Amino acid sequence: MTREFLEENWSVSSYNEDTEYQIDFYIYESQCEVGDKAYFYSHEDKKLREMEIVHIISLSDDFDLYNKLLEDEDVLINGEEEYDADASAEFITDNDSYLVWFRDTGTND
Repeated sequence: MTREFLEENWSVSSYNEDTEYQIDFYIYESQCEVGDKAYFYSHEDKKLREMEIVHIISLSDDFDLYNKLLEDEDVLINGEEEYDADASAEFITDNDSYLVWFRDTGTND
């Protein structure tokens, strides 16, 4: 898998944009369930890592829950502890919005 392919075909959620510390998370929106692959790219390290989705909540599945969770500004960090995740991100796409928690598989691409 290449970062270029992910940029063209997968949904991205970026943090610390336009800095050397930018990180990007990628999900394939039609396959973003628990156990599915995702990817993480660090601009600082220039490394692409494979991740596994360990928990996901979409706006379309539970509008009230999703919006209630967003009232907590630390929802992603708190979820990392609750779901034993290594990282997390919010994705806002043309189709839906997602809160996603990931576990690092230890695989570099």
